[in-house]
Amino acid sequence: MRLLIISNELTSASELINGFKATGFSVDHALESQQGSFWARTTDYDLVLIDDRPTTNAAEICKQFGVPYEMRVVS
Repeated sequence: MRLLIISNELTSASELINGFKATGFSVDHALESQQGSFWARTTDYDLVLIDDRPTTNAAEICKQFGVPYEMRVVS
């Protein structure tokens, strides 16, 4: 399974990346929404996780792909 994490929060992203990789997932990490949006358009991902912050607008990224935006808080 291939995942994309779009987050400029390095600590949280690193924890997610390490956890997913430890269980056998392939993980790409984009620090900026433009880079993440490009990768999501050009690569076949099974799941895209977006850290919704002012600098990473998850709703706008979802809109670009015609995907309904649904916020889920994961702690």
